Amino acid sequence: MKPPSQSAGNGIGSITPEQWLTRSKAAHKVQRSVDTLKRWQRSGLCVPSGKMKVGKLEVWLYSETDIERLLELAKTQKPGRKTKEV
Repeated sequence: MKPPSQSAGNGIGSITPEQWLTRSKAAHKVQRSVDTLKRWQRSGLCVPSGKMKVGKLEVWLYSETDIERLLELAKTQKPGRKTKEV
């Protein structure tokens, strides 16, 4: 399963196939922040299977297998600090 390799100007939501999730959608699905997924990727814990170019940006795409891996990884991680209530 390969991600699309085309560029788009109207945002990636219109060209991302359903089987691929953007980082923000993947973060929402595993109930973690986008920053957490970025940190896990930098540390090599879970690298997304695909990426796609949108203009000058590279967008990382997560497959269902990646989501399963993220869910397993999330179970092993301690909860982060609580946010302050304003």
